[in-house]
Amino acid sequence: MLNTIQTLLQADNQDVSPINVMSLMSLNTTNPAADPMDAGVSTPQGVHVSTPTSTQLSGLMSTDLQELLNLITFIVIQAVILFPGIFLNALNIYVFLRVGLGDTVAVSFFALSLTDMGCLIIAAYNWLCYTLYRLPGGWSVDMFSLMYLGVWYFQAVYDVSMLITTYTAVQKCCCITSPLHFKSVFTKTRTKIIITIFWAFCIASYAPLLATQGLQKTFNSKTNSSIYTIWFAANREEIVGANDIIVRIILQNACEAIVITCLFILIYSLRRQSQFRHSASVQSFSSGSQFSSRDALNKISAKELQVIKSVTLVSTIFVTCNFPRIVLSVARTVVPEMDTFRRYHNIHLTLQMIRRVIEVSGASGNFIIYYRFNTRFKDVVSSIFT
Repeated sequence: MLNTIQTLLQADNQDVSPINVMSLMSLNTTNPAADPMDAGVSTPQGVHVSTPTSTQLSGLMSTDLQELLNLITFIVIQAVILFPGIFLNALNIYVFLRVGLGDTVAVSFFALSLTDMGCLIIAAYNWLCYTLYRLPGGWSVDMFSLMYLGVWYFQAVYDVSMLITTYTAVQKCCCITSPLHFKSVFTKTRTKIIITIFWAFCIASYAPLLATQGLQKTFNSKTNSSIYTIWFAANREEIVGANDIIVRIILQNACEAIVITCLFILIYSLRRQSQFRHSASVQSFSSGSQFSSRDALNKISAKELQVIKSVTLVSTIFVTCNFPRIVLSVARTVVPEMDTFRRYHNIHLTLQMIRRVIEVSGASGNFIIYYRFNTRFKDVVSSIFT
């Protein structure tokens, strides 16, 4: 596929007729990319290429419908979620610093806010590039190429966020199952080291891939002008394949399975805690002499209960927003034509853009959880706006 794309990118010096970018993306080739939002490529605007000899197949969705849905989801709906999400994550970071990173959960949530903020900033960059790409204009740089270059950076930061969420869920499960050893194992220093390792792992995983792409100046003899377009290294397909195995297959599914397992444990703990508190309240009412000690115990349990609830909801958001990514990966495996530059390219690209909007929603929604279940967080936020 990469050879085909690069041939098309270099075809501007030939006596050929122009074709629409989205029409080119409907071509059926034998080597599809891994993921249109993660590895999808389009011919730059203004580049003239040969009229395709392969049959253009729209599959289950026409190109016009695809462009309309992408306009609604990726440009309009995503903007409504994206920019408030950037503000709320900036607020998260500020409030956590004001409250103080006094425990491992606070450190994890602060780090999660930083990575979510990074995801949303890159998503805003992608949104801007795609919006400009859809608008008429004589840009000296192909906007679709610029958008594509940022997609893999989003994925790298998103994977750090995924690992931090998984670690937080495991951490709270260990607090429940092994409370005597929890504080000695999950210290703030170790949490910071582990989060640093997550960053190092993701950088090491994506650095080889990011080194295989860039921009190059391409001359168009028809318009007698130059435009910067995307280029790929010859070994890119092998590196993308290795990244797919490490991240898409092993890491992604392992994190999803671990977090789901932790969710069951956390939900079971919440139910037991609720039953215990109800039982303690009944006994303290019938025994006035024990009321003070039991009341103190309930207060401690209530504080821990809020933390469990917040971790449970953050984990639930992750599982929900990450699930479409897994489903689409499985669909691509089961139905090979459901991929970039294949028969069902149009519906595949649309679903991938919807998936990206869902991921942006997940990165934007944690503020509500922190505000609802963290009293000190809520107090600082209230003081800011009063």
